[in-house]
Amino acid sequence: MVELVYTTDLKSVAHRDCGFESRLRHYLHERDMIDFCIYTYRESANNSDKYMLLGSVKAKDRKTALEEWRGDNPSQTRVIESSNKLKIVALVEPGGI
Repeated sequence: MVELVYTTDLKSVAHRDCGFESRLRHYLHERDMIDFCIYTYRESANNSDKYMLLGSVKAKDRKTALEEWRGDNPSQTRVIESSNKLKIVALVEPGGI
């Protein structure tokens, strides 16, 4: 015998009713994220060749941006970090008015 029971979708339940979604104090909204450009940096190069763009990441801070990019690009990270001339850096994406 099959019995019907009432259930709700976990995603439709309010944040306060269950702990399925992150609590508000731990939740980082999209508007709180910063756009970082990830570059290789070479100290010995002339000014035009010092930085080479690798990509961009949205993160709450520079350290997190670098960690996320390294996690998403392990092969590139290995190659760049094996070089004693290159560093991976995260700079706030330049914006205009």
